[in-house]
This record gives sequence, C-alpha cells and structure tokens, in this order.
Amino acid sequence: MFLEIGSLIFATLLFLWIYLSQKRPANFPPGPMGIPIFGYLPFLGATPHKKLGEIGTKWGPIFSLYYGSYPIVVLNTLPMIKDALRRDTFSGRPNHLLAMKLSRDGITFNDGPAGYEQRRFTLKTLRDLGFGKQSMEKLVEEEVHELVDYFGKNTNKPIELKHIFGLFVINALWSILVGDKFSVNDVRIQELYRMCIE
Repeated sequence: MFLEIGSLIFATLLFLWIYLSQKRPANFPPGPMGIPIFGYLPFLGATPHKKLGEIGTKWGPIFSLYYGSYPIVVLNTLPMIKDALRRDTFSGRPNHLLAMKLSRDGITFNDGPAGYEQRRFTLKTLRDLGFGKQSMEKLVEEEVHELVDYFGKNTNKPIELKHIFGLFVINALWSILVGDKFSVNDVRIQELYRMCIE
C-alpha cells in the first residue's frame, strides 16, 4: 500500500519536474521539444549549424530550444543577427557557464556595467593601436603563416593546441603593443603566456 502511494507520488513529482523543466519562459518563441536534462543537444548531431538551419525552415527565422537544461533563442537570418549584435541588449554574457560561476573578472566573463566599460575601453585601445586597419591585418596574416609553418615542421609530434594558439595570439598582441616579435620557442614569450593564463 505505502509502496504504491510512494510510487504514485514519485511518478507525479517526476512528471511535474519534466513538464516544468521543458516549459518555455513567457514570451519565448516556439521551437522543438527536447529531452529533459539534455534538451535538444542529442538531436543536433555532428553539424549543429546545419541542423539549426533545418530547424529554422520549419519553425521560422526566430525559434527557441533547450541547450541542455538552458533555454536559448536562435536567430536564423544574417540581417537579424547583425541587428541583434548592434544592440546593447544582446551584449551580456550567459551566466550559466561554469567559468562564469567561478570567475567574474576580466573582459570575457565580466557582465553588467563594469564588463561593458572594460569591453569599450579594450576596443577603443585596440583601435588606437591599429585594430581593424590594414597594418593589423597584415600582422595577423604573418602570424597565421608562422603558425602554419610551425604545424608543418611538427607534423609527427603531439602539439597542445590550446598552448600553441595562445602563444601565437600573445605574440601578435605583443607585436601590436611593443612592435617586437618573439620566436615561439623563446622562453620570454612562454613566460609571458604563462603569466597571462594564471
């Protein structure tokens, strides 16, 4: 008797939890249903950008789905995306990422007025240093060629991509700020990279 009542209560609570976890927030656009906890992630496959395009043909240019247990809105046309990225409303950061929970510092994870000011300051400073100009494009192109050469020389060795990409990015930024470049194997650039990631 108690086992049956307990099972009934458990089944009811489970059903309510599933229903409430998949219920879209108010004023959310329509979209496909997902699986509790996983959302629509299992259905996106190996090429999620193509799958989102297919979903857009059925649900329209604006739709929503669950990315895991988090509801997201997908903009599916280039003009809509450009319009959204021009608005301050869309300049915030998602607050559900683990890194966001652990650290609210810096440009990447900081949100709100302080984060907005930091991003504005960074963009203004980078523009003053040549960001978006031909000279900057040439410098980045040189770094990309050096990166490709590095990969060509180290084809038979394991390469930690995060580390090597970080070194080339730091080298490009160092070149913009100081006007000097390092070899990737130089101890000084590796120490600079280590200080930046700590």
